[in-house]
Amino acid sequence: MEEIFATVANYNGEEAKRVEGEMIKHAYRSYLMDESKLEGHASTLYFPKTELQISDFLKEMDRKGIPVTISGGRTGIVGGAVPFGGAVIILEGMNRITGLRKEDDFWAVRVQPGITLKEFREAVEDGKIKNYLDKSFNDWKALEEFLTEYRYYFYPPDPTEETATIGGTVATDASGARSYKYGSTRRYVRKLRIVLADGSVLAIERGVYRADHKFKIYGAGAGGYKRELTIAGLNIKGVKNVAGYFLEEGMDFIDLFIGSEGTLGVISEVELQLKRRPGKFASLLAFLNSEENALLFSSRLSQYQNIVSIEFFDNRSLLLLRKDENFPRNISVSPSTAAILTDFHYRNEEELEEMVERFGEDLEQYNLDLENTCLGVDKNEVERLHSIRRKLPQKINEEFARRKLEIPSLHKIGTDTAVPRSNIVHLLKSYRSLLLRSNLEHLIFGHIGEGHVHVNILPKKVNELNLARRVALELAKIAVMMNGSVSGEHGIGKLKRNLLKVMYDESQIRIMREIKKTMDPNLILSPGNIFPTDESDGYYF
Repeated sequence: MEEIFATVANYNGEEAKRVEGEMIKHAYRSYLMDESKLEGHASTLYFPKTELQISDFLKEMDRKGIPVTISGGRTGIVGGAVPFGGAVIILEGMNRITGLRKEDDFWAVRVQPGITLKEFREAVEDGKIKNYLDKSFNDWKALEEFLTEYRYYFYPPDPTEETATIGGTVATDASGARSYKYGSTRRYVRKLRIVLADGSVLAIERGVYRADHKFKIYGAGAGGYKRELTIAGLNIKGVKNVAGYFLEEGMDFIDLFIGSEGTLGVISEVELQLKRRPGKFASLLAFLNSEENALLFSSRLSQYQNIVSIEFFDNRSLLLLRKDENFPRNISVSPSTAAILTDFHYRNEEELEEMVERFGEDLEQYNLDLENTCLGVDKNEVERLHSIRRKLPQKINEEFARRKLEIPSLHKIGTDTAVPRSNIVHLLKSYRSLLLRSNLEHLIFGHIGEGHVHVNILPKKVNELNLARRVALELAKIAVMMNGSVSGEHGIGKLKRNLLKVMYDESQIRIMREIKKTMDPNLILSPGNIFPTDESDGYYF
């Protein structure tokens, strides 16, 4: 791997902003928390504009032994971007497109880490790429060709929060509803530039560096010393999993950094692959007369070839959502109603009619028909149905905000478990049994087509909060017993770091810790993410 170290880039001459001292908690408080509402503290905030500025700052922090937290859009819900002392590198100012190229049947777009998912989509899917070009951009011939073709391509990953930064989605291997068909962010990362804790830069391209058991990295860029990383097959096959590092025999070196939650380096540039559109997208929201029938219907959908996503809402979720302005008024929610939201693609009107007819035939098996569904075909209709799903976490938070007025220490307890698809019915039965015995208010929703669901427990009193924590731990253990993961998409961060012990044994965790130590010898990068900072740390949710 002699060529993996790169010359540090310095594309523009803008100065970085540096904020220190008391001003941080008064004028920059939002940079000390994420969507989990966990709030930390820091002595320095650093806003770089270039890779060189990141490199120089990390060299300084590494030399002084000062911890560094990496911050993007702060849309995470496990505290990964929340600092507890030291410095914060805030990448929001590095938000430009730096390159563009066409390869075979796809386009590849190079971006800085701070561009948001919404901005990236606007640039590459709405033809507004010129609004986001960096000063260094010089691929003018490629740009001219891209502007004639962009309508035929799209970026498949669809995390719920559009203000997430691209760097953040790579650092967490973010996914969304469409990952059922198209996979997570990992699948679309072609190249990465990573600034290590000592300021050196790795330039990694997918398909160039692979290893069965060990990566050996040499280079003057790393101070002239050798780094060896032992690879073990820890990744679970056939299950959504972002708990800990991605490690498997024959893996690509680039995959080690995707989903590493800022613990191995700072992403300074990403090249993402766009995929050719398969046709038009449509959505169907179907209301079933029982949870059992909803699960059966989802199983039927998994046999379709052109299904893109399969999302599940239990009865309690629907009772919250029916208050939303976009919820269909012609649908009544009984105490047993559950729902499935599915996206699918079609090439022409004939294919759309065939799909709708097939939906109707499948629903007849449960004594239902298309009157129990809402179909979204044009862009606005699809967006209306998608907004219902996106608003569920918001509705839950609004409900909980009212409870916190009376008891400020209360907060919801959420899980993020995933199992093989074949185990999802068994998982939900086990979950429902445990939750009903606990007598805790709860709801279940999520990416059921991938065996990945979220349980939200809503305690009303402090003693219920303590019980909810214990129940959530048991839910994680149940998923692991079914060959699953404790985290399908949110990551471990700081709030769920000891769940690693539920899923991996000490020898497996030691392998991950050794990789962290090899890439970040002074352990300055994102301390507290993934690994407990000391053995006394308890379980967090």
